[in-house]
This record gives sequence, C-alpha cells and structure tokens, in this order.
Amino acid sequence: TTDQNVEWTRNTYTALEPFRAGRRYVNYLSSDDGDAVRTAYGPNYERLVEIKRQYDADNVFHCNHNIDPEGC
Repeated sequence: TTDQNVEWTRNTYTALEPFRAGRRYVNYLSSDDGDAVRTAYGPNYERLVEIKRQYDADNVFHCNHNIDPEGC
C-alpha cells in the first residue's frame, strides 16, 4: 500500500543518512520534510532570512520551499 511504501522510503532514507553529504537540493523537498529547508542552506540560512526580510518581508514568493522571513 501507499502507506507502507512511504514508511519504507523514510526508513531507507534514515538508514542512508550517515552516508549523505549533509545538504539537500531544495527543488526535491516535499511539504512534509520538516526542517529540511534550514538544513539545505546550512550555515547560510540565517543570512538568507535577513535578506528575505529585507527584500520579501511579506513573503510574496512563498509558493515553493522558501526561506521564511520570520526565520521559523
């Protein structure tokens, strides 16, 4: 079933995590990836939040996995 496939995929991803490079490609994130956007940008995330606040404080560009101007 779909639920079993999703569970298998998540378990496999978790098992392979120690072998990953530690970054993510943001275009492949799904809406349930939790804190993956922050993880994808690593140490640059806080700087990107500041830029987002300056240039897109109203979060007009929000239809993707974006930097939240609130830093959440």
